[in-house]
Amino acid sequence: MKLNELKNKVIKAQQDLKAAELKALDTRQKAKIAKGKALQAKSEFKRSRKSAKEAKRLAIQAEEELRAQLRVVAKAEKRLAKGLRKLPPQKRGLETKPSAKKKATVRARPAKKTAIQARAPKKTAPSHSRKSVHTLQKPQFPIPVSEELIAPLTPPPPTPPPISPSV
Repeated sequence: MKLNELKNKVIKAQQDLKAAELKALDTRQKAKIAKGKALQAKSEFKRSRKSAKEAKRLAIQAEEELRAQLRVVAKAEKRLAKGLRKLPPQKRGLETKPSAKKKATVRARPAKKTAIQARAPKKTAPSHSRKSVHTLQKPQFPIPVSEELIAPLTPPPPTPPPISPSV
């Protein structure tokens, strides 16, 4: 009897060994899958960090270009204002008020009668003063975008004509 019991124990031990080997194999496969997922997550994290750095670099570059353009615009406005100040008052379109003494001595002249009397009045340029130079401000980021600008500018599809019943 002891021999049969020993044989049964050997068979049971072999079955337990096979079950343990299968369980170990399953655990190894799960570990391999988990390792692959961890590597994939790590590479995804690296990619996202890299793209975030690239986006930040591009945003900084865009801001620098914007600042440079704003400086160019400010210089142009200053040059324009300086040029307008240098122009004589008649050319600038500034109206000068005659002083009180001149007003008293100015006489109204009779209008000349010529063949072409209906002449359009001269147009004057808008007056510019030294205080009209605009101060440029740094733009605020992110710039708000309205839904109207995002929507495509295509017209809606035409509606088909109503179908009349045929008699």
